[in-house]
Amino acid sequence: MKKPTLLFLLFPAFVQCENLDSLAQKFEGAKVLGVYQVTSNPIEPNQQSRLKSYLHSYEISKSISLRSGVKKQLVRALMDPENCSQNDVKRCPFQGYYALVLDNSITLIISTAPCSKLLIFTKEDEEGESYDLNPQNGIETVLNKVRVK
Repeated sequence: MKKPTLLFLLFPAFVQCENLDSLAQKFEGAKVLGVYQVTSNPIEPNQQSRLKSYLHSYEISKSISLRSGVKKQLVRALMDPENCSQNDVKRCPFQGYYALVLDNSITLIISTAPCSKLLIFTKEDEEGESYDLNPQNGIETVLNKVRVK
């Protein structure tokens, strides 16, 4: 008989939004190095292809180029505490859609509406932290404008 697997070990800890203010300081002055569309679910390291690129086990499916002004808008949106949902914890599954790489060794994986969430990976925290986002958050607003074009 197989022993049950503890799935919660595979997912980053969910963090209260109050911590986002301190993390926003890390975004201040950051530059967006890359914006990507990624697969919705992470791929186990032993199943990853050497011919493909990955960010924290999410396969990069498309690179998105942004003008300098849009990159600045995106950093401002990341710093806005109003993006974070403080009212309720979302129980929906995280489905990656966008990935951002910043010049200060921060990588973000974003799950879009209807389950808006954010995974933040830093050099100090390779496991990542997860934040619930408000349905009408500025991060998705900026990225969706780019996607439409």
